[in-house]
Amino acid sequence: MKLVLFRPEKLNPPRRGEQFYDRLRLNPGTNHRSEDEVKRLISHPDYAQHSEWGAIEVIEEKAIVPKKTPVESGLDKLSEEDLRK
Repeated sequence: MKLVLFRPEKLNPPRRGEQFYDRLRLNPGTNHRSEDEVKRLISHPDYAQHSEWGAIEVIEEKAIVPKKTPVESGLDKLSEEDLRK
């Protein structure tokens, strides 16, 4: 999946609401689209100009990185006197 940001206010003339690119509907804001849908969007004749105006931006989704679990090292059990030695 990829994210497609659509800002209809940056089109010329500025618009509100959804926009269709050969049956592919983009709503204002963030749109989640498959690889095939993004390829169809990029191949649309209006894509280059709308992208140049900043109305459409395709963004790769960030990978989800699992949180690290804390590992006990034993240092948290030492007193300040033990750390000075």
